[in-house]
Amino acid sequence: MFFFSCLGVSLFLILAIWSPFIKTIIVSMICAAVFYPLYAKFSSRLAHSLASILVCLLLVLIIVIPLSVLTLLLAHEATQTYAKIVASMHSSKPALGLLKEMMLEIHRYLPGFSVSAEGIQSHLRELAGALVGFVMQHSTALISNITDMALQFVLFIFTLFYLLRDGKGWLSYLSGIVPLSNHQKLLIAGRFKETSITTVVGILLTAVFQGIAGGIGFMIASVSPVLLLATAVAFSSLIPLVGSALVWLPAGIVLMLAGNVKSGVFIIIWGALVVSSVDNFLRPYLMKGSSNISPLWILFSVLGGLKFFGMSGILIGPLILTMAITFVSFYKDEYAK
Repeated sequence: MFFFSCLGVSLFLILAIWSPFIKTIIVSMICAAVFYPLYAKFSSRLAHSLASILVCLLLVLIIVIPLSVLTLLLAHEATQTYAKIVASMHSSKPALGLLKEMMLEIHRYLPGFSVSAEGIQSHLRELAGALVGFVMQHSTALISNITDMALQFVLFIFTLFYLLRDGKGWLSYLSGIVPLSNHQKLLIAGRFKETSITTVVGILLTAVFQGIAGGIGFMIASVSPVLLLATAVAFSSLIPLVGSALVWLPAGIVLMLAGNVKSGVFIIIWGALVVSSVDNFLRPYLMKGSSNISPLWILFSVLGGLKFFGMSGILIGPLILTMAITFVSFYKDEYAK
């Protein structure tokens, strides 16, 4: 009894000490699962430590540096956007005229409808200001917290290095302790690897391509700010069911209300045919072989992950969902008979 009490207390204290870094550790584990095949190729020809260092360097060059540059560009672009939007909406006579015509038609069929064209234009202006202000606030927060981000990133790379180099031995050690059958242990490890690859490659890569496709459409239609809108398309594509339509559909409608009917119609058609096609065709190809989980549960896991873990929750949320479903299936097979 004394032994188990000491064991429980020590494990609890370890978790308490590690709790500020749990998010970094989990994200490092996910990336280790994704990039381990590349590490295995390198380690077959190089020393294990050198192979792990090369993978970490590639991760920095391919992912971290572009993301850092994108953040700085977004912060710069967002600071110039709000004033342009407010000025254009104040001086947009075609938009107000079109809105008035629409309100007259609505009042003809719905006499009790009391919303005015000026009121809609005012709400659109407030919405635009809120959206741009949100981006400006979070971009500024990212820059102001650069020290904490740098520390978290160093810990992430440090953890990833050891997980790649020593993770296989740690996994074998833990496998001998966990009171599960070999089949269950292999299933858990397989589900973890499968979900990690599915999340990183399937969800994030699809979001990147949707953002690029959306940005191309906004460039063709001469709609600015292109980078801000393309980034919004990429992030909104992470939300199941509705996805990037949360951005390109309202953008097209606002353009039409502002009198730029051709650009608005083009954006809506481009979004429906091109941007959505990226999600409909690329995502299933990248996520083939993944677990058949309802989009509803994925939606809740992504949104809940964002709430509890921040942006890392996009990766952690679906992983927790998959692990929970795996253990429920264990219970169903072993005990619910």
